[in-house]
Amino acid sequence: YPWITDGGEGQEAFNFLPDSKNRYYGYVPPQGAYAGSPHDRKNEPWTVVFLARNGKQTGLYIVGWYEDARLVGKKADGSQYTRPEYDDGTGFRLDTKGVKFSYSIYSDKAFLVLPEYRSDPLSHPSIKQASYSYVLRPDEKQPSTEAKRTIFKEINRRLTALRANVISQPDRRNVISDIEENETDPLINFGTAEQRKAVEMAAEDAVTTYLQEQGYVVTRRSDEKIGYDLHAKHKRHRDELYVEVKGTSGAVPRFFITPNERAFMTTNEWRFALVTGAIHKPSIEFLNRTEFEKRFDLLPGVWIGKLKAGQ
Repeated sequence: YPWITDGGEGQEAFNFLPDSKNRYYGYVPPQGAYAGSPHDRKNEPWTVVFLARNGKQTGLYIVGWYEDARLVGKKADGSQYTRPEYDDGTGFRLDTKGVKFSYSIYSDKAFLVLPEYRSDPLSHPSIKQASYSYVLRPDEKQPSTEAKRTIFKEINRRLTALRANVISQPDRRNVISDIEENETDPLINFGTAEQRKAVEMAAEDAVTTYLQEQGYVVTRRSDEKIGYDLHAKHKRHRDELYVEVKGTSGAVPRFFITPNERAFMTTNEWRFALVTGAIHKPSIEFLNRTEFEKRFDLLPGVWIGKLKAGQ
């Protein structure tokens, strides 16, 4: 959007942050010649599903939804409703352009999909055509078009499947901060230090066994902090591999890489072993650098500030 490229901030940033009365507010970019916003003069309850892009990935992903929501649109004078914290004394920050955060939807029931479960994009072409659309209106028994019927069926299927992996009534207390946002411990989403160590060792054991079955002699090097975890040398053809191992206790692939580890990725013999379900039922993905770059995006999590030389 031009607003973003011109230095503005996405007003959707706080859609799942409740106010002091545990009410949630939803901003949707206006659309059309009259800059319309979602509205329903009958004040009927709606289920509102929020979709977003995910970096370089194609498609749109469900990030959460509201139930029994009200679509209030804009005020009678055409101005937008702004979050109540600006007026009730609790306060709320302005966006990067000094504008108050606004909304056109509110609800008392919200469900937030954790980032690691936003992995299955919606790809129906009609979804991309507007900032928002009404798939099924309250007075309709069935969606009005075949496209809407398809979308309605698929969204309902997704919401049913996602309910096991959402946080109901999310707020600052029950949502663990993303790795990008936690200043005290950037690895908080990866469990305690003891849990991380147990997963790490289980993953390395699984990959060691896998490599030994392929005919390699394996030496553990992870404690040396040299950019990889396992050195593998084949018994017959003497090929050598430098293997970086990452493990998760669950089925969702998510990991962090240190600067030292990333620098070693340029080595031709570098390999990446991702172990999901490392503790109880390990499953291994074994990738070379090209395969790794096709499979994953690396996003910065933290930066370390150091004094420049001579300062």
